[in-house]
Amino acid sequence: MSRLPGSPDARVAWLRAYLHSRGVYGVTDKALQAFVQQLQQAASAQLRCTDGVYLYLYDQHLHFVAAVQTAAHVVRPPASIAPDEQVQLPGGQLSLMTAQRGQAGCFHCPQPLRIALRRGGERIVLEGFSKSVKQLLSEARVPPWRRDSYPLLYLDDELICVPNLAVAARVAPGPDSAREPLCVAHWQPCQ
Repeated sequence: MSRLPGSPDARVAWLRAYLHSRGVYGVTDKALQAFVQQLQQAASAQLRCTDGVYLYLYDQHLHFVAAVQTAAHVVRPPASIAPDEQVQLPGGQLSLMTAQRGQAGCFHCPQPLRIALRRGGERIVLEGFSKSVKQLLSEARVPPWRRDSYPLLYLDDELICVPNLAVAARVAPGPDSAREPLCVAHWQPCQ
């Protein structure tokens, strides 16, 4: 992640040096100038450098992303995850660890949970309201290119956990609840 410097000409020169330092040499001046133009007109921008290598501007930072997961490259995730397991997924590692009452993000986990990657349109029922996964990811400032590989956890057909971000009200431990086991889900995306 890097911040971009100064004027449009300085940005083109800096971007060229930035790409060369990462072994990317085939990007034309015209493509770099178009990327700099995007930067001036929008809060986000994207430049395809080579197959699987992109530059993104998101949240005022430049991100060099190699091997972006696309529909053609996504490996199907394992069907489920049980407490005290870690699973390697296309975009990172998912853990479901036993938790203690009062631990942030803990929830009741009576059986292995089904893993699904985000497809769009999902909602999670929180205390008294539901919220879209899209909104949760946006509020958490998860970069757009990482959102499609973000894992979701389901109990039967109900979305109960967006790891690191939200737990459904029906599985959240209440103050008088003695339901066990309790777990916490953690998602660590690939760098």
